[in-house]
Amino acid sequence: MLKSNEVLKLLKQGKTIKEIVEATGSNIVNIKAHKKRLIKKQLWQDKDAGLQWELDLDQVTDFLIDRLEKAKRVTELETIIKRLENQLAATKNELVVLQENHKKKVEREQRYKLAVQQGDITPPISYRK
Repeated sequence: MLKSNEVLKLLKQGKTIKEIVEATGSNIVNIKAHKKRLIKKQLWQDKDAGLQWELDLDQVTDFLIDRLEKAKRVTELETIIKRLENQLAATKNELVVLQENHKKKVEREQRYKLAVQQGDITPPISYRK
């Protein structure tokens, strides 16, 4: 997936939108959307004299704050993922126990039926046909 900073790098190299589309294999709509976002963030400006890179201290500060907030969100998401992985492991263990218990129950029922058929035991009245 193409990122805005990749588009910005290609724009800085003087590439046209058509050249960026050909180089990245992305579609023109995505490239134009990235370029529009860059212009909106004032990281890139179209001027008669050509394309220029402009950043001021406020923009850099805003950019860094945005990245820091996203990094904090990544940490939160990693914590959530770890919790969900633990829950998944516990659920898998419970499933194994349930499968083993079911297997044991089926084996007991088979042994019981075999013992009844062989006449080794007499079933309770409620189980008789």
